[in-house]
This record gives sequence, C-alpha cells and structure tokens, in this order.
Amino acid sequence: MACGVFCFAVALPVVALGQTPRVSITGGADLSGKTYSWVVTNEHRSPIVSVEFPHYHGSLFFAPDGWDTVCSYLVNVGVADVPGSCKASVEVAKDGVRQGQRQTFRLRMDARGARRGRGDVRVRFADATEMVVAGVEVPQLEERAEKYMPLFGLVAMLMVVVLVRRRRAHSKTPASSG
Repeated sequence: MACGVFCFAVALPVVALGQTPRVSITGGADLSGKTYSWVVTNEHRSPIVSVEFPHYHGSLFFAPDGWDTVCSYLVNVGVADVPGSCKASVEVAKDGVRQGQRQTFRLRMDARGARRGRGDVRVRFADATEMVVAGVEVPQLEERAEKYMPLFGLVAMLMVVVLVRRRRAHSKTPASSG
C-alpha cells in the first residue's frame, strides 16, 4: 500500500475537475523504421505540459518549438546500449498542448537491434494529473530469441537436409549377408 497517499494525491485533481484525462497518441515508425513520428492530441481540459516516450536506439529527439527535451541512452559513443526514454516538457501551461490541439514529436533512429513494439507513454497535465497511454508503437530492444531466430531457422533446415541425405544414402546401401 506504499502507493496509497501518492496515488490519491495524483487522482484528486481529476476528480475535482469531474473529467478523466484523455489523450490520443497516433503514429509510429515510417516505412524505413528510421524515424518515429507521434501526434499527441489533448482531449482534457488542462494543457499537456510533459510527454515521455520510451525508446531503444534513438539518436535524435524532436519536440515542438518551445519545448525542452531530455533523453536517456541515445545512441552515442560511450553511452550504454540499453533502453531509455525521451521526455519533452514546457514550464508554462499556455505553451503546452491545450484541449483540442495536437502536436507532433519525432525520434530519429539507429535501428540496428531495435524492433517495432508497443510501449507506455507518460503524459502530465498542468493540473498535476498524470496518465499512461498504453500500446503506442515505439522502438524496443530486440529480444535475443528474435534476433537469432533466422540463424536458428537456417541451422534447423540444414540439419533436416543432412538427415534426409544420410537416410537416403543409408537406404541405398545393400544389406550385407553373412
């Protein structure tokens, strides 16, 4: 129950407004998989002041004019090769995404080792409410099994070919009599 007081404090402003916050996020990777583009639309009374996208192998993050950005684990020399996030925010509510408006956020990729997946995007409003938009297309770490699946498939096919040839060769040899 460690979340009790904090969760209540975050949910309180939503109840006071009488509206559950609503945001839609559309988009994802382009055909090349090298650029992700998301359109964030605010359907809540309070302006959006922060949006945080998870990523793997992002290299540059672009937010609307006037938004500050902070990213962790962008691809670069000396940076750990782990999943990170890119957060865009504004300090003044009037500079955020107001109700009925939309803004576009982009992430350029170094797509090696990344795959298209689904992730959770965190959104914060000027009234201090926060929400998570689940199921947004984001770049994710390719699982080892996925990464090596083509190799495993090739090895399996070669093993089948070898076994079939051995069986044919064995069935063609005449039985020795004693």
